[in-house]
Amino acid sequence: MSLHNIQRSIGLWVIAIGVLTSACEKEITINLPNTQSSYVIEGSIASGEPPFVFLTTSQPFFGSQSFNDLEGLFVHNATMTVSDDAGNSTALNELCINDLAGFLTNEELALLLEEFGLEPSLADSADVPNVCVYTLPVNDLIDYFTTGNASITGAEGRSYTLDITTEDGSQISAVDYMVPAISPDSLTWEKNSTIDTLAVVYVHLTIPDFIGNQ
Repeated sequence: MSLHNIQRSIGLWVIAIGVLTSACEKEITINLPNTQSSYVIEGSIASGEPPFVFLTTSQPFFGSQSFNDLEGLFVHNATMTVSDDAGNSTALNELCINDLAGFLTNEELALLLEEFGLEPSLADSADVPNVCVYTLPVNDLIDYFTTGNASITGAEGRSYTLDITTEDGSQISAVDYMVPAISPDSLTWEKNSTIDTLAVVYVHLTIPDFIGNQ
């Protein structure tokens, strides 16, 4: 191939690449609709433990968010009641970190922040977020942590109902069932086929047909 043909081929390739590159570029502007804020409830109750409920509001998926906005997500002054199918019922009180900060050491505050899913090192900072949770009244909590007794705690095999009324009159309710723990029927083992110092252990159990497991 002559030098002239080579130069011509290179020139054609440069033009083709330029056309393809320019053809793949296009600026698109998308106007996302404003979404209405919704309530977000995250609650838990474990066997032998009192209930804890976080009540917050949703945020736009593409919205700007920062750590400083965390406190503004919590919904305050809601009325909450937890009851079970054994006839136990109690009203939950709103408890915020700022309510306890003056009574806790930094180590205790760090443990509390970690329990709430936050970085424990924030306990040494002046920017501790005022995280709020709905749980048993303070006196009931003290009784639970000192004696293990409370007006309502989780128990396997029971159903729990959460009723919420917010300041704006919104009513939210949910029902859940605490699945009983399942004990193994038997254990068997066999030697590892390739490494004679290891073994394989098999756990045999029967899963009952309880609510939520159909």
